Amino acid sequence: RQFLTSALIGAGINIALNVLLVPHYGISGAAYASVGTELSMFVYVFSVTSFHHLGDLLRDVAKPLASCAVMALFLLAFHLSLPLQIVIGVAVYGLALYLVGGLRGLKFGGAL
Repeated sequence: RQFLTSALIGAGINIALNVLLVPHYGISGAAYASVGTELSMFVYVFSVTSFHHLGDLLRDVAKPLASCAVMALFLLAFHLSLPLQIVIGVAVYGLALYLVGGLRGLKFGGAL
């Protein structure tokens, strides 16, 4: 339940930030929106979970944050149209998350 709530909050914040930032800042705005989304989800999860030890917290968020940083740097390096930014950003983030092992242990109903 907390995961679903976190995902919905993250999706809403990401959409709102992209609508606000991308028209004015382009690809940089998309990168800022992604970082803002990850940060907001981090704050939410930290506030509702029982693990308040910094080491545990950093271990759990390090892989998604690193993947977000890789995606942001990749998108900042290229000047792409918005549709390409979205598609390539999702692909780069997903690939980075997979490569750092951020998807291990998740159940996708046999999809992976």
